[in-house]
Amino acid sequence: MTYDEIINKNKEMLPPGYKWWATHAFHFTALENAISILKCGVLYSRIEAEQNSLMQNENASRAVISMTDFDVLSYVRFYFRPLTPTQYYNEGYKHPQLRYDSQGANISIPVFFVFRLNSLLSDNKTAFSCKSKAGHNDEVLAGVEEFAGLNFEQIYASSYMTNSDEEKKYRQAEIFYPDAYKIDDSLEVILCRSEVERNTLLKKLKEADSKTYEKYKPLIKIGKMNVFENNGFFVKSVSYCDGRLDISFNDSNNKIKYDRHQKEKNDIAELSPLQVEYIFEWKDSRGKQITRKQISQQLPYSKKGVTVKPMIVPSAKVMSVEMYIDGELLFSNDFDLSESIIF
Repeated sequence: MTYDEIINKNKEMLPPGYKWWATHAFHFTALENAISILKCGVLYSRIEAEQNSLMQNENASRAVISMTDFDVLSYVRFYFRPLTPTQYYNEGYKHPQLRYDSQGANISIPVFFVFRLNSLLSDNKTAFSCKSKAGHNDEVLAGVEEFAGLNFEQIYASSYMTNSDEEKKYRQAEIFYPDAYKIDDSLEVILCRSEVERNTLLKKLKEADSKTYEKYKPLIKIGKMNVFENNGFFVKSVSYCDGRLDISFNDSNNKIKYDRHQKEKNDIAELSPLQVEYIFEWKDSRGKQITRKQISQQLPYSKKGVTVKPMIVPSAKVMSVEMYIDGELLFSNDFDLSESIIF
């Protein structure tokens, strides 16, 4: 069998809404890292990224990294699928009292790089594993015959886990590429969790490198189905009108379930409030700063929305707003004051 034949067989096996998993490979990272990746056009292994100071945000728990074979850290790593057990704990801002462990990663604005699996596998340097290599000693495999022998029913499973310790390992099976991978070789799309976070990535990318922004803007889209857990605290929507900045937060069932589960697990009765910082910057028609102001407030983690009333600057044409929790960016957007809408 060929790689394409195996991939098509897996696609037929998967239910509607999940079939696209079988034709892609996934790299999960933070917004800050995504900008770094796009600027250089290369995905680096952990060792290469750390040596070249390219990792802006930690994607994985230090406890898990410490248990991972050193050789594996020299590979660029992809998953066969989104919605892995690691993503369940790492995706989105999680209250410190609800995190997996004290060293757990916390990716406040997650981004998925989605690659064409057949293109990635056609490179003879590509290898893979049947189970997770993070903290485990599963064998690194290569070639069509070994690929055909992978337990794809377990790798792509999305049902409730009855034997979680074993099933988690399969759902985190990995694809490996040595040292560095040029993303343009097989990149198909870059997925964000919401329109607010897509706007934030585009704004920050444009500020960092306008040419890179123009190149990748058409690929940056919103992942609407079977991509993100949506179980953390994040900004769902934001609007500005008549001097009111209205922000709504994620209140999905997935967040409610996650919060309840982690409270019980960590024996938490009540969560401490979040420390939130808003940074406002008003600009004239040429983009020159007129004034700047910072507003601090405390918010309950369960809050569904908030209204902030910044001061009015009559001469300003644009108002830039950024929101941070514990120093982590949750959104960054510009508002056209002549129309009071996001652009």
